[in-house]
Amino acid sequence: MKNHNFFLVLIALLLLVNCNTSEQSEQSEQSINNQPSIVQNITYEIDFPNITFNWDESIDPDGDNIKYLVSIVNWINAGLNDDYVLDVYPKDPTYETNNNSLTITLDEIGVLKNSLHKLRIVVFSVEENFSDYTLLYSESGYFGGDYFLDNYLDFVPLSKGIHNGNLIITDHLHLEWLKDSKIETLNGDLILNRYCTTESYRPYDINNLKNLKGLKTINGNLIIGLEAGYGNTINIELAKQYDCHRLTNNFSFNNLEGLEGLENINGDLLVAGTYITNLNDFKSLIGVEGRIGFYNNLDLGNFCSLSDLFKLDNFEIYNNDYNPNLTDFLNGNCNN
Repeated sequence: MKNHNFFLVLIALLLLVNCNTSEQSEQSEQSINNQPSIVQNITYEIDFPNITFNWDESIDPDGDNIKYLVSIVNWINAGLNDDYVLDVYPKDPTYETNNNSLTITLDEIGVLKNSLHKLRIVVFSVEENFSDYTLLYSESGYFGGDYFLDNYLDFVPLSKGIHNGNLIITDHLHLEWLKDSKIETLNGDLILNRYCTTESYRPYDINNLKNLKGLKTINGNLIIGLEAGYGNTINIELAKQYDCHRLTNNFSFNNLEGLEGLENINGDLLVAGTYITNLNDFKSLIGVEGRIGFYNNLDLGNFCSLSDLFKLDNFEIYNNDYNPNLTDFLNGNCNN
């Protein structure tokens, strides 16, 4: 009888413990605050002078209100030959929004004034009352270590087909980034020069222009090299305008392949400090609205492909292998 009572008491105790454990487990589950889902599928679209980013809407499993914290950081030239490196993350996100999109001006990310560059946008989905930004970048913090697999996009702010704004190219990686844009019309200046901005660090040689293939119209200036120390009117004016303050370029190409489809330049044309020998790759160029200058191209001895554009006194040719004047062109003497 005593054994029977003992087993009854034991069963009762086990049931009580199990009930308490279940209640604690339920309470624990109810107290867990699940984080919003990871941001995915970030895209961008340029509508000059703005850029708009979109991403899939994040879902909070607990139904809490969420917001998005957005950082946009630069990839920087650190002396590597094949790519840039990502700048240090800022501790605080630059933008905050309750929508799964963000529109800012291109000027806010330095696109309009600096050379072409690569950026990374990082979007964090957090609850509306989140404020401890230090947790954003710690793998043991708010997010797990795999969070960063999907919540960012590396991009170069280029439009396809028609691009609005200047393109300032200081090394060959910038031209690599142009490969998929297939720009036909540039509404702005195209500038290739080693030092037209102050942010370049050890720019790499520009060894060819092939990724400019397809470009037909430049509604601005085409500037290939600026050498501020030389006393030519066009060169000095443009060098001052763009703050190009060095005397040397980083060109290693000896032709202008990539510009063979260019038809119109609705601005100035300036080529300086290259190794080109002729202008044959300008074979489609039928109009230059502004002035023309060729300086310090020490191997350039043949101007015949552009003879028709030199019939007016709108050009300066100085310190090339051959330096024809207006009378030379009018008499058909376009090469040495």
